[in-house]
Amino acid sequence: MNSNFNQSENQIQRGKNYKIPLIVIGLLIIVLIGVFIFFNIKKHDTANIYYTVIDNMSEFLTNALEENNLVNPIGYEGTIKTNININDSDNAEFYKILNNSTLSFDLERDINKKVVNLNLGLLYNNNSINGDFWLKNNEIYADLKDLYNTPLLLLKDESFDSLWEESDTTDLKGLVEELSKELKNSLKQEYFKTTKESISINNSNVKVIKHTLNLNSDNLYQFQKDLLDNIGNNTTLISILSTLSSEDGATLIEDAKDNIEKGSLNLEINVYLNAKDDNVEKIEIIYKENSDNGIIEFIKTQEDKYEINITENGSSQKIGEILFNDNEFNLRFDLDGDEIAVNYKDNNNENNLTITASIGEEKGSLTLVTKEKEGSLSAALINGSQTDSDYLNLKLDINFKEKTINNVTERDTSKAKNIEELDDTDYNEILTNAMQNPLIVSIIGEFAETDY
Repeated sequence: MNSNFNQSENQIQRGKNYKIPLIVIGLLIIVLIGVFIFFNIKKHDTANIYYTVIDNMSEFLTNALEENNLVNPIGYEGTIKTNININDSDNAEFYKILNNSTLSFDLERDINKKVVNLNLGLLYNNNSINGDFWLKNNEIYADLKDLYNTPLLLLKDESFDSLWEESDTTDLKGLVEELSKELKNSLKQEYFKTTKESISINNSNVKVIKHTLNLNSDNLYQFQKDLLDNIGNNTTLISILSTLSSEDGATLIEDAKDNIEKGSLNLEINVYLNAKDDNVEKIEIIYKENSDNGIIEFIKTQEDKYEINITENGSSQKIGEILFNDNEFNLRFDLDGDEIAVNYKDNNNENNLTITASIGEEKGSLTLVTKEKEGSLSAALINGSQTDSDYLNLKLDINFKEKTINNVTERDTSKAKNIEELDDTDYNEILTNAMQNPLIVSIIGEFAETDY
């Protein structure tokens, strides 16, 4: 772990030349997840407030790992469509064909058998062509049944062996749980402070309990040393690190200790809880590094809604807002006209996640909708205006659903031919079949009409 936080590469610029150290961004994310996702921080002891934030973060990550633990065997099927509008008259016919085509996929995977089967199909003008591809152990094969009557060995690579290693998330969950424990063990009581204050919220004075975590440069340096010592003494954590990294975990920690340096970054994190009902009224992170200093704060504006402000070196700006409740989470940042927004909604077991961004002349969006074992993914990107030479309007739509499968078929590869061994006769067969395939003939016809 390197504490040389005052290096220029450890800062990012946003908006009106604001510089925010990356460690501040990381802490901000942890505090937000810990406070805003689970809300259960109603403990008046300040240390327990921050310990609960860490516990909430750990629970969030372990639950996510559990939900995404690979099921075996598993299968997915679906379709992919594109719509591309671009100022490129030379390739207009190509984009027309692409926009009127549909790519279908059917994927099955069995880790125990070390097999992945993939069928790809292309539909255009009511004509289709398809082929089977599969990964077996560390070899990739193809059956281009519409073009060639013999399976082909496309590639053999020993690195594929790593794909079949243990796929569950036991080690990652253990890493999160043990690391969370050592994080709490490394935060000394002297870093915490509790005070009673009155703050202005929506032009009203609100009595709050202010819970402070002070990580000045001395505390931050000591925290890093204690954390690495505690990790080094945790045999479970060292074992997990050794497994995940394929290196000796103890050596990794000793190397990290050698890189610890005392930096100039001073941090103070404050969580303000309403003195009556423990609701979060405000969260702020105050930082100072050399000549740079600033505050990032989340201030309650109405029920479930907070305003995000940043003040740095005397200059203040509202940069966004966040809204959350049991079924909805919205986060929006607006930095000098560049906007990024994240919206999540859970509606009758249908989950909707939308991410949008508008930066300069580029606008993009990503929408994921899932319900039970099916879903859709839509992406869009717009660059410039229609009169610009580099104008681009791209849309991508993917629909998918999970298949219920009990067995993944292992394909017979005994008659497969290495693609590097194909001769002129083989290539002539492929070319002849291609020129007789209705889909390929249709596409060639489209280009021929254009050229004519």
